[in-house]
Amino acid sequence: MNYLRVGFGVVVLVLAVFAWGQHRQLGLQGQLLQNQQSAIDAVVDNLNTVVGLSEQSRDQMADLLSAQSNVSSVLSARQQEIRRLQNDVAEIRTWADQPLPADIVRMRQRPAARGAGDYGKSMPAGGSVRPAGGSAQDERGNEPDGGTR
Repeated sequence: MNYLRVGFGVVVLVLAVFAWGQHRQLGLQGQLLQNQQSAIDAVVDNLNTVVGLSEQSRDQMADLLSAQSNVSSVLSARQQEIRRLQNDVAEIRTWADQPLPADIVRMRQRPAARGAGDYGKSMPAGGSVRPAGGSAQDERGNEPDGGTR
């Protein structure tokens, strides 16, 4: 009978260890599910933010297209008005038929600058621009009257 009690005690002990292991594993799985739910919630929040930004961007694009359309229509109307004036007023027609001054032609041949870097690249290397006002100096640093500093 002792063997039966010892055997029964061992079986109960094994079942208790097995139950404790199962309980611990269920707790870990519950924690893992909570972590995954938190990650999913964060992703959903990020997606909602992206959707909101996308809608805002779409609205802004619609506004920009509308403004571009308005600017285009105003430009078209002004160009038509200029053409009408050139055709109707002889003085304007004569002025418009004259060639542009050489400085303006050179300025229009320069590529459009998009920022200070592009503008600097389009400028010729070498001489610097003198400040407005003040006296000009020659390249040796002499004053225009022949004296030195």
